[in-house]
Amino acid sequence: MFFFLFSQQPAINVFKEIQTFLDANPSEVVTIFLEDYTATGSLPKVFNASGLMKYWFPVSKMPKSGGNWPLLKDMISQNQRLLVFTSKKSKEASEGIAYEWNYVVENQCRFQYMPCFNGLQSFPFFSSTLLLTRFALYTQMEMMVW
Repeated sequence: MFFFLFSQQPAINVFKEIQTFLDANPSEVVTIFLEDYTATGSLPKVFNASGLMKYWFPVSKMPKSGGNWPLLKDMISQNQRLLVFTSKKSKEASEGIAYEWNYVVENQCRFQYMPCFNGLQSFPFFSSTLLLTRFALYTQMEMMVW
């Protein structure tokens, strides 16, 4: 399941809800993509305070140069069931939060029947070095909101 969450509440509240979900669903894996406007150092504090760090999948285990992602069953058995990606490149080195475009490719489909191609910031959609794909499809109604 993939959905966007635009929230007017503090991040800690949302992260605690995710923590509650992961506690109650030990065989589920959650992926968070952050459009990151936070100050350096603030996200690790919020993730620690929320209790989510016990589920964190570390950047050091993410595949480099076309390597394979671990199997879901292995992530679940190791209780590393939370993948977090940021839109700020510098935070991978400084805070240990994966920079999304180092690991993810994204298509760009603006309308239901329009051909898809890679997103503006993404590597080519059929990249052989990135194996995690985020598929985005926007309907005409969603485009009107922009």
